Amino acid sequence: MVLSPVQTGRDYASRSRSRCLSQAKQLVTATLIYAADHGDYLPSGEWNGAIESYHRNPKLLRCPVDEKASYGYAMNAHLLGAKLPSDPELAMIFDTDIPGPDAVSAHVRPLADGRHAGKVMVGYADGHVKMLPDRQAATVRTRPR
Repeated sequence: MVLSPVQTGRDYASRSRSRCLSQAKQLVTATLIYAADHGDYLPSGEWNGAIESYHRNPKLLRCPVDEKASYGYAMNAHLLGAKLPSDPELAMIFDTDIPGPDAVSAHVRPLADGRHAGKVMVGYADGHVKMLPDRQAATVRTRPR
């Protein structure tokens, strides 16, 4: 069986998005376990350093779609050091093009680098993770109610 370059590229992009979702799920789970161990409070400041012992895999912070980038995820700035919200539609960790291992942002926005072909990954406070079209990024809630 011979695969065309288009099919091969499409398959690679699909696998990479799946890996990104998997990595984001692991980061969200590590953050939720951290909160459970700390009186339901989320990490503050250097959030990656705080949850590192819960995932022990520094490669989780690099988006597998763009391996040239140092890091690919941000924590919701409104949740740093906050009590874990019970809101299932509140974004907690999401794709970013902000550099650094402890990136924080108050907004989910489309990625300037086009990493996910018009999509952005969002991990929510209840533990689920979704890949959303860029046009929906601005509608993702980041402020607790």
